[in-house]
Amino acid sequence: MAQVLADAGIIVKELADRFKLMVSFRNRLVHMYWMVDNELVCDYLENNLEDISELAKSFARLA
Repeated sequence: MAQVLADAGIIVKELADRFKLMVSFRNRLVHMYWMVDNELVCDYLENNLEDISELAKSFARLA
């Protein structure tokens, strides 16, 4: 999905790469929740929210 968005020019490649990591992280949270490191989750939330904001801005430009 991230690559499709990048290929369509909706998001830049660098954001697509970070989006792929977000999806992977989400999948780990949902499907392997018993193996989740709470410190890693806190670190991710504290240091990567700008990626979500950048995605939202990219999608908003489509409207």
